[in-house]
Amino acid sequence: MKSHSADITTLTPFHWSDALLAGKGNRAQGILRQLEAEGVEPVILLRSIQRELALLLQMQQQMKQMPIGQVFDKHRRWQSKKPLYNAALTRGSISRLHSLFALLTQAELMTKTQYEQSPWPLIHQLSVEFCIPSIYRFTHKSVLYSRVKIP
Repeated sequence: MKSHSADITTLTPFHWSDALLAGKGNRAQGILRQLEAEGVEPVILLRSIQRELALLLQMQQQMKQMPIGQVFDKHRRWQSKKPLYNAALTRGSISRLHSLFALLTQAELMTKTQYEQSPWPLIHQLSVEFCIPSIYRFTHKSVLYSRVKIP
């Protein structure tokens, strides 16, 4: 039987992105804390999630013109990943994905230009916002996003 600490040491940015896609906020935050503690470069995490956000945005736009099954076929997603993408697509609208991209861009700019500030709080914020159910919408507030219930 594997110990819990043995499981933690094998976590990768792919585990984080899978947790984000699935909407498992607590798991995503735990993985992110572990990756941060291990010294994983923030830009690696930002690039991995940027690919996922770009794909989700493209899929959302295509779902306006074709059924989700055809969208999945077009992008040749692994069968095992389809439930993760489906969960993420269910949670997010095009405007929400744009808001997540804006937060990602802020974190990336901070990583590349503001060496005295840590990008980790923004990456944690991105992780939280990515997993929030669709009953919330996002409004831009300087560096961070706040969530407000849709009436």
